[in-house]
Amino acid sequence: MRYFKSHKYYILFSDTNTMKFSFRKDCTYISSLRSHCRGIFAPLSDLAVIFDRSGHLIYINDTAAAQFKIADKNNFCLSMDETFSSFPDLACLIKSRIDNVISSGTSDSLEISLKTDNGPVYLETFFSPVRDETGKIFAVLMLGRNITDRKLVEYELRNSRDKFKSLFEYSRQAMFILNSSFRTISANPAAVKMFACDDEAQLTGKNPAEFSPEFQPDGSSSRQKAQEMITLAMEKGTAFFEWQHVKRTGELFYSTVLLIAIQIDGQNFVHATIHDITQERIREKELKQAVENALATSKEIERINENLEKSMQQSNITAQQAIEASKAKSNFLARMSHEMRTPLNAIIGFSEVLSEMKHGEDETNYINLILENGRNLLELINDILDFSKIEAGQMKTEIIDCCPVEIIKNAESIARQLAQKKNLPFRIKFKTPVPERIKTDPARVRQCLINLVSNAIKFTHTGHVCVYISFIRQNNKDYLRFDIEDTGIGIPAEKQAMLFNAFCQVEEGTNRKFGGTGLGLAITKQIVELLGGSISVFSEPQKGSVFTFTVPTGTMSANLKKGSAEQSAPAISSKPNLPPLDSTHYKGRVLVAEDSPANQKLMSVLLSKAGLDFVIAGDGLQAVKAVEESTKTANPFTLIFMDIQMPNMNGLDATRRIRELGITAPIIALTASVLNTDRDKCFQAGCNSFLAKPIDRTKFIEALNNYLDLSDKGTVLMNDTGNLQPECSEGQNIVSDGCPVNWPDILNICGDEETAREIADTVIQDAPITFESLRQAVTSSDSRQIQAAAHKLKGTAYAIGAKSAAELALRIEQAAMKNDNAAIAETIGRLTGEFNRLIKFLSQADWPEHARQFCGTTAAECSAHV
Repeated sequence: MRYFKSHKYYILFSDTNTMKFSFRKDCTYISSLRSHCRGIFAPLSDLAVIFDRSGHLIYINDTAAAQFKIADKNNFCLSMDETFSSFPDLACLIKSRIDNVISSGTSDSLEISLKTDNGPVYLETFFSPVRDETGKIFAVLMLGRNITDRKLVEYELRNSRDKFKSLFEYSRQAMFILNSSFRTISANPAAVKMFACDDEAQLTGKNPAEFSPEFQPDGSSSRQKAQEMITLAMEKGTAFFEWQHVKRTGELFYSTVLLIAIQIDGQNFVHATIHDITQERIREKELKQAVENALATSKEIERINENLEKSMQQSNITAQQAIEASKAKSNFLARMSHEMRTPLNAIIGFSEVLSEMKHGEDETNYINLILENGRNLLELINDILDFSKIEAGQMKTEIIDCCPVEIIKNAESIARQLAQKKNLPFRIKFKTPVPERIKTDPARVRQCLINLVSNAIKFTHTGHVCVYISFIRQNNKDYLRFDIEDTGIGIPAEKQAMLFNAFCQVEEGTNRKFGGTGLGLAITKQIVELLGGSISVFSEPQKGSVFTFTVPTGTMSANLKKGSAEQSAPAISSKPNLPPLDSTHYKGRVLVAEDSPANQKLMSVLLSKAGLDFVIAGDGLQAVKAVEESTKTANPFTLIFMDIQMPNMNGLDATRRIRELGITAPIIALTASVLNTDRDKCFQAGCNSFLAKPIDRTKFIEALNNYLDLSDKGTVLMNDTGNLQPECSEGQNIVSDGCPVNWPDILNICGDEETAREIADTVIQDAPITFESLRQAVTSSDSRQIQAAAHKLKGTAYAIGAKSAAELALRIEQAAMKNDNAAIAETIGRLTGEFNRLIKFLSQADWPEHARQFCGTTAAECSAHV
């Protein structure tokens, strides 16, 4: 018992719950009490508050003032409600405890929860009476302690217990809780099920050994070993081992057991998890047996492996030989293609030159015979190469957006010439409307159509050959169908099955009588099937045949050309013959790089007839040297023909060297290769276009038209970086290679001739400007500007019915989207030439009349077709 003396008052602390004050009856004792309490409670971290009997504040230390948010702790006139104004509910609780202490004279306690901005705060408080020297209670002391941390720990512990209980109860793994006496105090439902028990009670209170055989597989006592493992887990924290258990039904099973030491309410326990591995043991046993069986036959396996290794080595040798043979075959075909096409180039080329000269009737017949047989030989070479590519799986198709009518027009121009030589009527008819655009490989479709029509004409002497075209739907897929009908010799039924076999002739004398190798139909069948179509034949001897093939039209819109069944193909006509070279002269200086003397002579004759100044180089080195010397003079080359296969330096390397010199003149590759990969290499090296050997006279003149000025006519220099400046005199007819516009399409777009002329004037004015933009964009490799200019040219061409020009512009636009510079370089020369031809054509005063004449109908009739 301790006393504190100060002036007139004595304070007695008998214990932590009561206080007795001895004081004189003086009105100043309250003030003195505060002073003494301040010295006692101010240093404490706990809360200390003294209230009088009515609940008014007598004293509060700093800790309590901060906790209850009392700003003026020295204001001792505060009532209970004012003291706890920040916590209104608290005043009532504390007032009730003060009343209890005063009425009972004993201490009381209260746990308080405060809601603050930083979360809940928990206080543990005690209320004790304060008595005067007579023992009368005149005040109540409230002491408090912050127990928030303890409450949070209790909450986390309670939460952890709940989680543990959930995991324990709902786990699919069998779980037990064992006490230090090695007895089960709890088992989850999975454990009850594992041991085939009815409920948990059949497991609790038992030692794990009671659910085990007497001895484990290693011979140890189950009871003794179970106690050792539980003791080990309690000492080390965990224990993991394999165990053999027995179910309540007596069934043995193998398991793994994981023991983990845990504490619950301060007591030590062991948590056991049991996993059934019986099936794993069975699989291990089966695997062991399999290994034993494998070992028993190991010698046989080794012998088989040795034989297999020898076979694989032989297969690798055979495969390598096959690869080398395939490469050799490809190289042989490429080499033979070049070696055979080079002399053919001279034969056909000089024959065409001779055919333009005046000769006697016999000489003319001889020349025509040479020319015809040369072309037949070229066709044979093409067939052999095509068949070889098909046989090697190298035949490729290029599925693009194209116009079926254009495909038919191209095939018709060739077929009609063949039919005219035999005075045989030839017709093409549409049995149904057909789509305006389809997706297929136009070159391959044209090849199939020409093969079948040529065959029909070859085997027909009297009657007719007719091609019927229709648009059909089979198995939810759209097809274009071609029926090639002839009134020829026909084919016996027993021979029709062998028609599409390679090198097959219906009769032994067919080749001698009609010519051919028997490859055409085999190639056609392979191409049709490669395109996704089918081919068939119906024939009767001496009555004729009908060959039918179909090709898918792709995912195109169903916009069909209007027209009735049996309508003749609109705007289909054979191309007019090109004028002789000596009737048209060009401006410019030409370099020819060619190692073959025959071809050098042929090019010299052709260029001389065209009125051109030219230089012949025997190989790539000479060509590069000639270009270097031309740069030092004021007479550079405006066009270069470059043979690809030459000695010393090939054409590709020579082209690269010339481009490195900064030469921008167009370069045309001369190649006997028919492979797309070889042609791609030409464009990558810097060539603008190519001519296949033997050189086709039509394509040769087209190349000159595309890249050179005419010296005797006001025209324009056209190359892949040139401008468009039409200078044709009024009334001049320049239509030499078909019509660049389609009159029915013009009427469909413009409505009448007057509007068409206005649009034509706009095209003539705007196209050169747009081409200048395209030229600059190509020079700077600006794909976005290339795309924009090509798009504008495409719209310009479509507006005047120039589909060929529009399709070329579309290709450049699409190539620019993909940054495909090789495709742009490949196409821009053709686009330039096509627009040059278009502008020259539109510059004529009577161009609408020419367009109608080429269409072969009057304006009214053309309009009816659209």
